[in-house]
Amino acid sequence: MKERKQDGLQRFLQKKYAAENFDDSQWKTMTVPSWDGWETVGFDALDGAVWLRTNFILPDDWQPTDMLLDVNRIRDNDYTYVNGMLVGSQQNTEGRKYNIAKNVLHKGKNSVAILVLNFNDKGGIYGYKDTANHIGIYPGK
Repeated sequence: MKERKQDGLQRFLQKKYAAENFDDSQWKTMTVPSWDGWETVGFDALDGAVWLRTNFILPDDWQPTDMLLDVNRIRDNDYTYVNGMLVGSQQNTEGRKYNIAKNVLHKGKNSVAILVLNFNDKGGIYGYKDTANHIGIYPGK
C-alpha cells in the first residue's frame, strides 16, 4: 500500500486523500499487513496519523453485489474509505470487517484509503497472525 505520514491535526483530517482518483504516485510504499507493526517494515518510531491507499480491479463481467472488506486488526484507530465513501471506523484494536454496498463499487479500478491513527507502540494494519488467513475484499455474506 502507499502511505503518507501527516503532520498536524488539520492535515490528517483532510479527506482529499480518500478520494477515488487521488494521485498517490509520489507517496512511499509500505508492506501490509505486518503483524508486528509498521516499525518492522522500515517505519520505526512512527506514531501519529498515516494514510494508506491501494487499488483493486473488478472485472467487466462483475455483477453488482455487496462486498466485504476484511483488514482484521489495525492499531489503533481507523477511518476506512472505498472510492471516497466512508465504509467503517473503529477506535480499538479489534478485527475490522466492513460491508461495502454494491452502489459504492464499479467495474474497473476501485480505491481503498485508510486513515490509521496510532498513538504509541506498534502501529499499522496487522492483518492476521495466521498467514493462512488473508486480508482482502470478498463477496458479501
